[in-house]
Amino acid sequence: MDILIGAITIGTITPVINSISTISQNVFSMLNLIKTTASQPDVHIFLSNSDIEATLYLIHTIISEIPSYYNDSVSIIIALQNMQQIILEIELELKNIHQQILYNDSLYIMKNIRGYNITPIIEKISNKILILDKRKENLFRTLEIFKNCVKK
Repeated sequence: MDILIGAITIGTITPVINSISTISQNVFSMLNLIKTTASQPDVHIFLSNSDIEATLYLIHTIISEIPSYYNDSVSIIIALQNMQQIILEIELELKNIHQQILYNDSLYIMKNIRGYNITPIIEKISNKILILDKRKENLFRTLEIFKNCVKK
């Protein structure tokens, strides 16, 4: 059953959870590709300091364990959709980094000396990780509020 709010249709929680799981798996794959192809230390330092892999793994695990009685909560679905959006944006920026690495590697002359010039992309991802953290906290608060409402 879909819930209609204005012109926005919000379904059940399961498709959103499945989507976040798929996007998270794509991010994990992209992170592994970047780790194996990036020769510049700044990329490795950023990935290590950002802790994005551990954060996404935690989110992925928690949302997969959300009980079915949350299924019809519009607020939880909205919180999950917000997380889905920002994780997708992070995935796209990671793809940009990977493309930049591949481009640099395709230029054989001085490829080990030439940098990737990914500082703007890293800054974007850093900002998106901050947003992800805020949205994660919003989801946790929403789950707690809903849990307390169901208990009463």
